[in-house]
Amino acid sequence: MATLTFDVLLALALRVGDCFPSVATGGSTTTLVDTALTKPDNFYNNGTLFIKSGNNADKALIVRLYDLPTTTFTFDTTLACAAGNIYVAVTKEYSKQLLLNAINLALTEIGSVLKSASLTAVTAQRAYSLTAGTEDIRRVEVDDAPDHFWRVIDSDLVFDDGHTPSSASTITIYYMGEHSELVDDDDVLDPMLPLDLVVKCAVPEAMKLRFREARGDDKALAALIADAQNVALQAKWKYLKRSNMPPDSHWASYF
Repeated sequence: MATLTFDVLLALALRVGDCFPSVATGGSTTTLVDTALTKPDNFYNNGTLFIKSGNNADKALIVRLYDLPTTTFTFDTTLACAAGNIYVAVTKEYSKQLLLNAINLALTEIGSVLKSASLTAVTAQRAYSLTAGTEDIRRVEVDDAPDHFWRVIDSDLVFDDGHTPSSASTITIYYMGEHSELVDDDDVLDPMLPLDLVVKCAVPEAMKLRFREARGDDKALAALIADAQNVALQAKWKYLKRSNMPPDSHWASYF
């Protein structure tokens, strides 16, 4: 199952934010109602509703207004919310945009990651064009078996003469590349990149962004940032030690 931006946002929010998980008792295309709510008026204004089930599952909605007398969240028009929808409310201190910025900063900090792409072999074709950013190839497999008879020439993957993959074979390329920026709720995190790593690296980034918003007045938060940075550094080191695949040898078996 793919890991979406929504999943990363929610996992990060649960680490750093003031979160309230609950179940809706009603709703509409612009509202979610929950009679279990007790926080005062406007408490969740500009915060985020992470909808986990129903028509809006996997959507992170920005709260435009929170009203206690009617126990109602109001947001921009979307599909209808209804009783039984599972959700998590997060206050504005860690807004959706702040969380997203922290995640993309973490992806930049992690740097190049092991990624994969697949091609389908064409009869008698030796050269295959590579998309930009995939040139740093570490391994090529043909039908799940390592292949050692290829080169990268002028942004093409070129198989050596006499070692052309048979027609319709699946060519899988493993390469080191930068992760694209996550923007929309349904953008997909690269499957080679563990969710836990991204979240651990995003926690200190989110805290630092929040600290700047508070203009350095949150002393408790300042003390937590250093600890979070150490956790992120350890997670990154362990991951990169496993994922930085050395290039396969050519004209020899891979060990």
